[in-house]
Amino acid sequence: MSFKKDYVAVLDEAKIFINFLTNSTPYVDNLLFEGSNDGFVTKTLLYTFGKDVHEGWNYIDYRNNATKPAFNSYRFYGKVKGSCRVTEFVLTGIEAIQIPARLILALQK
Repeated sequence: MSFKKDYVAVLDEAKIFINFLTNSTPYVDNLLFEGSNDGFVTKTLLYTFGKDVHEGWNYIDYRNNATKPAFNSYRFYGKVKGSCRVTEFVLTGIEAIQIPARLILALQK
C-alpha cells in the first residue's frame, strides 16, 4: 500500500486476516511486515510473524510505542512460498505530510 508523494502513514496498528489456516509453518519467521519511503529500494523490517500466527485476525500494535512507524509504503512480504497468503489487511493510523529534517531545522531558526 502506497500513499501520495511526500505523505506518510503513521501507524497505530496493522492487522492481517488469515483464513483456512491448516499449517502455520510457512508463516512462522517468514511473513514480514515492512515499510519504505522509496518504493522498497530500501526497506525497514517492522515485524516478523512468529509461532503465535493463527487463523483469524493477527494484530501488530504500535499505539504505546514511543516512535510509531511512518512510511510512504507498507507491505506484507513472504520469504518462502505460501508464507504470504492473507485474506485481508487493515492499517490504522493517520496520513501526514513528510517534512525533510533539513526543512525542520530551517524552520526552527
